Amino acid sequence: MKKKSMPVGYTVAWVAVAAAYLIWMICMKDTVLGTFETEAARTVDGVLYPDITGMTGRHWLYPVWVAVSTVSLLLYPLYTKLLLFSEKVGKALKIVCLVLLIFDFIFVTWYAVMGDRYDFTQKLKYVTSSMIGLDYPWHFRMWGVYSSAAVFMNTLYAYRKTGFRSLTCYILASVGAAAIYLTINLPSVGKDADFSDPRCLFHWIGALLFGFVGSAPAGVLFHYKMCRGLKYYRGAFLLFIGTVFAMTALLVTVGKSALIENLPFWTMYGLLFTVNFTDLMRNDRYRKNYRPKGQAAGKAPKEQP
Repeated sequence: MKKKSMPVGYTVAWVAVAAAYLIWMICMKDTVLGTFETEAARTVDGVLYPDITGMTGRHWLYPVWVAVSTVSLLLYPLYTKLLLFSEKVGKALKIVCLVLLIFDFIFVTWYAVMGDRYDFTQKLKYVTSSMIGLDYPWHFRMWGVYSSAAVFMNTLYAYRKTGFRSLTCYILASVGAAAIYLTINLPSVGKDADFSDPRCLFHWIGALLFGFVGSAPAGVLFHYKMCRGLKYYRGAFLLFIGTVFAMTALLVTVGKSALIENLPFWTMYGLLFTVNFTDLMRNDRYRKNYRPKGQAAGKAPKEQP
């Protein structure tokens, strides 16, 4: 792939997002270190949690977290440049994408069942990732940061490998990646959502944007390739969509929980791993009698370096 300079708009947009986040976090200081430490704020579903921010008695951690999380957002234009606009994706960056994808798969699985406050049945029926974060606020923050980076970087790498480009999908991926930073800074209010409470409202907005908007670009890639006759991508798309419908059905019939919420992400991680780090999709073939414009029948599409 010939090197192409990254439009300055990508960097400007992410700097604006990081600046808005920084200003918001500065304004949130008294809320996080004051309001969220009150007994009323720490009482969720009738349970009094000892420390839902992870900073009680250690307020010096707040500016450290604000600085680290802001810097993590400023890394996204660098990810974009290296994965989409460099002449070649280096071996080191490929390893970073692989390690992050595998690590986050393991981390979110472990996180979904951690703690002994609830038994397995409760964790399956109604204990969400956010509720686990009431006991483990720092793990919850890391869950958001790792997952955001893993999904964003591996989706971009998949786009690069397959030669697919879409500014709209890039914007969706960016919105999803940034939105989770809302959720991880606003502790859960428990099983029953009260959208008149800004803490609950923006917590849910961030989570839904991350879950649905952030994962949509991967689904679009699978659909795009499926529509061009590639058989393995058709299977990938149907599996991806089927998992989303299965999750929705389980959320309605069983309840919302971290284990059920993770179903589409486990599937997406597996599919992104297959696209990015195996030869299966590279050996894909167009369906019988399908001849895309400018492509020999039955020949697999050329991947980018």
